[in-house]
Amino acid sequence: MSEHIITQTDSAEIHRYIISGEFDDELCKDFLTFHCGCIKSGVTEALLYINSPGGYLNALSTMINLVSSGEVAYHTIAMGQACSAACVLTAFGTFRWAVPETVFLFHDASYGAYGNQKQLEESVVAQKAFTDKIMARFATQTNKDLDFWMNMAYSRHTNDFYFDSEKALEYGLIDFIGMPTIVQQSQYVVELPIDMVEFEAMLARRKKEEAIATGTTKKATKKSTKKSTKKRT
Repeated sequence: MSEHIITQTDSAEIHRYIISGEFDDELCKDFLTFHCGCIKSGVTEALLYINSPGGYLNALSTMINLVSSGEVAYHTIAMGQACSAACVLTAFGTFRWAVPETVFLFHDASYGAYGNQKQLEESVVAQKAFTDKIMARFATQTNKDLDFWMNMAYSRHTNDFYFDSEKALEYGLIDFIGMPTIVQQSQYVVELPIDMVEFEAMLARRKKEEAIATGTTKKATKKSTKKSTKKRT
């Protein structure tokens, strides 16, 4: 079950959305309604509370695309459990939080298929490609190689890698431990427990990571290399 709450303050409406169930089609439908409502009302920020055991990959993909669309800045707050799909989604917040008691779970994706042998083979290839794209985006959000996460998961016999909020902070999954303090008038609706220098450094790091993820840095390097090679010739 999920719900959305709008709290009226002296200066603004604070929009909150709570994920407290499985990642499925119903969650996507309800969150899309909330997301469109924010856009229609001119809301630029919202708080996304996450307490979920996970769910389906297609639902996770939809949620990631909405949260990272840039139309609304979603601050994610993991609490209780952030397992599987919930763990991955937490990483896509504009600013990411987790209460100290949160239990995180990361594992490789699992999926099913049916049909004859050829259909099964094609389905596995297609679903693996789909999964790889999601996992690659998640790795970028945490500033870790995908191998890091997969090795951590597969070093466990069950493929279930559990960790706490302190490790989540160390692994780049969240930015802060605790609950965000809601403020009425600010650039953001949450008060950040860091000074301006740290804040600017965080934004600069994220821009660099985004450039690497989109291939901007790589393309620029290639172009520069070609140019200098031509000069030497």
